[in-house]
Order: sequence, then structure tokens, then C-alpha cells
Amino acid sequence: MTAQAIMRLLISEHGVALRLPAGDNQIAAHIAHETGLAQGTLLGILNGGTARINENTRRKLADFFNRVALPQIQHVWLSSRSIAEFNVQRAQSSVIPLTMPTDYRSTAAALQNWLCGVHIAYRVQPRLH
Repeated sequence: MTAQAIMRLLISEHGVALRLPAGDNQIAAHIAHETGLAQGTLLGILNGGTARINENTRRKLADFFNRVALPQIQHVWLSSRSIAEFNVQRAQSSVIPLTMPTDYRSTAAALQNWLCGVHIAYRVQPRLH
């Protein structure tokens, strides 16, 4: 069940940026196409039928979500025993590079669930002419 919860969390956080379709079958087909994983494997994770994700699948899923995820997801985090443990591992990542895109308000809203309690300081780099 934890694998399912982590996968659904990642889809809710990054699905729009990754242009994931609606519906489990369509999501599984899209990720399968992008990663080379079997659609049945992905449906097993999404339906809660997979208790433990093997290393190859974890690596491919981390690579897929890391197209947009900050901080970058370490594949071993996908073996977390709970959502809380997964979020603690993300929060303990020592460096999180952030850029301020023009749509920063919607980006910040997508990050608020796992940045809760984290102080962020940034500086604006002057433009060189």
C-alpha cells in the first residue's frame, strides 16, 4: 500500500508538469511508454497490488519523476515504509536548487505539502550586461 501511496503522491505533485492523462490505465500506459516499464507493473503499483517495487522499476520511476521533481528523488526513497518516511527523506535532501519561474505561485502551491516547516532563503542574482 505504501508503494501505491507514494506513486499517487508523486502523480498528484508532478502529473500536470509531466502531462499525465487522467485515469489509472492511461497514466500507466503513458509512464510505460516513457520508461519502458510494463503497463501491468505500473497498474499493480497504482492499484495497491505491489507491496515492494524492485530496484530497476524504482530507478526508472525516479528518472521519470526527476524530469520535474525538486529535490531530485533518490530511487531508494521509493522503498520507504510510509509517506511520512518518504517526505522526511525528501526534506533532508541537503540542496534544493530552485528557480523562480514566471508561474511561481502555482509552482509554490504544488510544493507546499512537502516544504511545510522548511525555511527557504533565496537571493536574486544580478543580470550581467
